[in-house]
Amino acid sequence: MRRYETVFLSHPDLTEEALEKLTKQKTDVIKKAKGEVFQIDQWGKRKLAYKVQRTLHAYYTLLDYATISDVVTELERVLRLDDKVLKYLTIKLADRVDLVAVRKSLEEKKKAAAPPPEEPPVAEAAEVSEVKPADEEKREEQEEKKEIAESEIQPAAEEKVAEAKAAESEAQPAPEEEAVSEIQPSPEEAEKAEEVEELREAEKAEQVEEPRKEEKAGEREAQPGADEKEETKEEPAVKEKKEAKKPKKEKKAEEEKKAPKAKSEKTEKKEKKEKKVTTDTAKKKATKKS
Repeated sequence: MRRYETVFLSHPDLTEEALEKLTKQKTDVIKKAKGEVFQIDQWGKRKLAYKVQRTLHAYYTLLDYATISDVVTELERVLRLDDKVLKYLTIKLADRVDLVAVRKSLEEKKKAAAPPPEEPPVAEAAEVSEVKPADEEKREEQEEKKEIAESEIQPAAEEKVAEAKAAESEAQPAPEEEAVSEIQPSPEEAEKAEEVEELREAEKAEQVEEPRKEEKAGEREAQPGADEKEETKEEPAVKEKKEAKKPKKEKKAEEEKKAPKAKSEKTEKKEKKEKKVTTDTAKKKATKKS
């Protein structure tokens, strides 16, 4: 007898029961010829490298057996005629077979592949009560007391913190609500406020200028005749600053004073023009008569 391995691919639409029947039919061919099947290995459904009979998947089944060569040809004929089988391949492993040795090797492989048996849990000596020393007992009692004290202190501290926060929130005054409609001042009040500000600015300017005037007065006393020169040398920029510092009322009064002067100047110019015209006409008449 020789040892062979045959792998055949069956259709992916087969159920588990149909696949078992198919493998049983193929192994019966070997057993009827007084052959021996060592192993039947189901590899499951796998993807193919290319399409075989319009399918990309198939069930793989491996048969490890020992028989004569005529049985192999019969097995391949049965596989070829079955529509459920897509492909098959047979390989010769050995010319002579020691059935006892093969069986032992297969059993050893199964034992090696099987998971090790679970060891029973070691029985703990729960019944034996260990006697603890007195020091350890005292330590445990002290730790328990500390835990109890901490558990009592924590809520009391939390309550105190909450009370302090509540007192702070009550002590803080509530923010006043902003007025929705703002009261706008009247134009008269606005003018008065502007005048008051201008007066304040003028007072500040006078306070700044007083020490300067005193210094200048002392210099004038030391150098007689310098008053006239300094008065004539006043720059226009200084005059403009002084005029800008004056309040509005004083400015209006000065403008009103200057207004009649400007009118009188205009009337004088008109009179001069009229006199010239009259003198020119008289001269022309005199020349005509002569």
